[in-house]
Amino acid sequence: MELKIYNQSGGLKLTVPVTSSSTWNLELMSENALSLSFTVPACVPLQVNDYITLEGVRFSVKKEYKPRKKNSQEYRYSCLLYTSDAADERSSV
Repeated sequence: MELKIYNQSGGLKLTVPVTSSSTWNLELMSENALSLSFTVPACVPLQVNDYITLEGVRFSVKKEYKPRKKNSQEYRYSCLLYTSDAADERSSV
């Protein structure tokens, strides 16, 4: 499975593979967060309001994120994306 990360204007920024270490933390009365870990061959910093839509829920970057260089050809990402208040209300109905 792959996820598409979009910039705040809706333009495709990055397509990333989902790894077994990526998780969706959805708990009642708690934050709704998507934890992603992946490696790609390009350094693409994530900006505030970049987002992913997963199963109809929009998860956004809340603070800038720069990947770590794994080696000369790969960058490792380990980041959190959160739902907005409106998405939280919809997911708890």
